[in-house]
Amino acid sequence: MFFKNSRYQDNYFELKGDCALLSVEQFGKLSSDSILSFKQIGFDDLHLIISRDKSLPPKPLQHKLMPTQLISSVKLPFSIDTISLKNNTVVYKEFEVKTKAWSEIPFSALNGNIVNVSNHINRRDSNLEGKLFTADIKRFSYRESYVDTLAGFSADVNFSAIDLRDFSNMSRTGYNLWICR
Repeated sequence: MFFKNSRYQDNYFELKGDCALLSVEQFGKLSSDSILSFKQIGFDDLHLIISRDKSLPPKPLQHKLMPTQLISSVKLPFSIDTISLKNNTVVYKEFEVKTKAWSEIPFSALNGNIVNVSNHINRRDSNLEGKLFTADIKRFSYRESYVDTLAGFSADVNFSAIDLRDFSNMSRTGYNLWICR
């Protein structure tokens, strides 16, 4: 058996899409000191669902890597100048043990560029536009926590006027929301 189901926390990724474009800048004989360079990776009409089941074991068993750690763990050095997004969707789902319910945060109509992605020291930057529920995203930032074995994270989003009732299902199932004007 290659895969074994765990009754504890699991992360699942479901990816669907119409088009992915790779533009390779440098790809030759790979050695221990070479870097695989991509000029551009483009995703059109991509739909990514990230689900996290937070059923906890009596003692934490395994640290689940968040994106920055996953990128850093790739052995072959790589760099991507630009990741272009056109009309993409990312949905984050989480199962909360206390409420025994799934919550969902949908980001849609994502358009923009993520630039300077690499697994070696580099400046990172991005520009992105999209929607959270029905509101336009004005500014977005994301930070990961490596202190907690459950790999917590925080995301700050500034957006246009929104119907706060959209947050009711999400906040009821265990997210911490801080809403300010």
